[in-house]
Amino acid sequence: MTKNNSYYYSKSKRFAWFLGVATVLLTFYGFYKNIEGAAVVFASGIGSAVALYSNKQYQNRKILEIQKEES
Repeated sequence: MTKNNSYYYSKSKRFAWFLGVATVLLTFYGFYKNIEGAAVVFASGIGSAVALYSNKQYQNRKILEIQKEES
């Protein structure tokens, strides 16, 4: 895939999606096995994934703004 393709995901965005999916799976496993603190895993994992994804969105938007100013 090229970077101009609208379906292109950077490595950090892919990692954010992986982190979110892994967090959900670990949380369900924790609930299934009655492990204490399973909700904490969910809260911290999803929070990290959202922060990583939104930070990359912000960086991409700033890069586009700088490119538009230069041209």
